[in-house]
Amino acid sequence: MSQDDKGAPERRVTAVAGVSVIAALIALVVWQRSSLVALYRELSASSGAPAEQASETPRAVLYEEDPANPQGRRLDGSAAWRTDAVPSGTNEPPDIVVRGAIEIPDRKMSVAWMLRHETDASRPASHTIEISFMLPPDFPGRGITEVPGVWMKPAEMLQGTALAGLSAKVANGYFLIGLSAMPADRERNVQLLKDRPWFEMPMIYTNNRRAILAVEKGAPGDDAFKRAFAAWEK
Repeated sequence: MSQDDKGAPERRVTAVAGVSVIAALIALVVWQRSSLVALYRELSASSGAPAEQASETPRAVLYEEDPANPQGRRLDGSAAWRTDAVPSGTNEPPDIVVRGAIEIPDRKMSVAWMLRHETDASRPASHTIEISFMLPPDFPGRGITEVPGVWMKPAEMLQGTALAGLSAKVANGYFLIGLSAMPADRERNVQLLKDRPWFEMPMIYTNNRRAILAVEKGAPGDDAFKRAFAAWEK
């Protein structure tokens, strides 16, 4: 028996174990999602239709759970989108990324959002999403402990579809989401990222209250995503 044949059972065991861990993590995300979907339906049903925007500024909306108000809170904001070139490594051309700058003035919340294409085929993620929250010292939720994932939406008031991937808290206020590199997941994720005009990020605050940040691409976002994917798919 060759050395490769001898190692095959061990590799299969490792692969199965990895799949089991991923399945458990996905189950946890789905469980959290069901709770957050209920919140979103409650808040969106009571908040009324969004105001019409006269400018090209993409909208951002923060929905918060509020024990003192069964209808919750809706806080309006804005988003700005662009592509950027970032260093990728020694002797390698820069990577193109999509950057979003999101502001919720009433919470003094700023969010830096970035989508990057993974060029290393050995990595388990096809793309990564980096989310960094800048919050004031008197932020009512005290901080953000969890961002279970990203959901793409056809409209602000409609339910989104989850991007397949796993989320991790890297540091206080900083989260990294790796999108699945499995072919079927990758194809579906890319189509959602290209086609859906809104995305949402469910959140758990440090005080255990739930919130959802919904963000519109708008014309600037559509253009940024199109340019980025055109560069990645060359």
